[in-house]
Amino acid sequence: MTTKIQTTFPKAFPKTITFDVQGAPRPKWLYVRQLPNYISAQIREFGTMIFSGFTKTKIEDIQCIACLATGPHQSFELNRVLGHIAKYGQKISDNGIVESLRLQYKADIALYQLGEYQFLAVVDFAGKYIYAWPVADAKTQVALSSRYAMIMS
Repeated sequence: MTTKIQTTFPKAFPKTITFDVQGAPRPKWLYVRQLPNYISAQIREFGTMIFSGFTKTKIEDIQCIACLATGPHQSFELNRVLGHIAKYGQKISDNGIVESLRLQYKADIALYQLGEYQFLAVVDFAGKYIYAWPVADAKTQVALSSRYAMIMS
């Protein structure tokens, strides 16, 4: 039997999203500044460079869930959230690659919009991430999908 579980995004997210999965986790969204590697100036600099192509939101104010070797989330949590975003949102870009030869970094990315937020799904050598920021701060925007508008009303 499938039950509807409501997962509330962080305070900055004005809507409550419903997941149609039994026993779905309620992942706690964090700010990028709360991730363990945010301490590294090199990572902050690189993150700022990458995110500046997608949003005007400051890196420390971007919200995320992340599955790293040490947590804080588990892979199935990200998969369920991304499944919901992919089902009800609109894909802006897919199969993107972010690469830095200087930092020897490469990541696969996909960008979605759902309601008033954009979500960047990232897979790199260290883990999986879903980052989120308001559409108002986005540098690439799409119209709201009618399917999302229907489930939110």
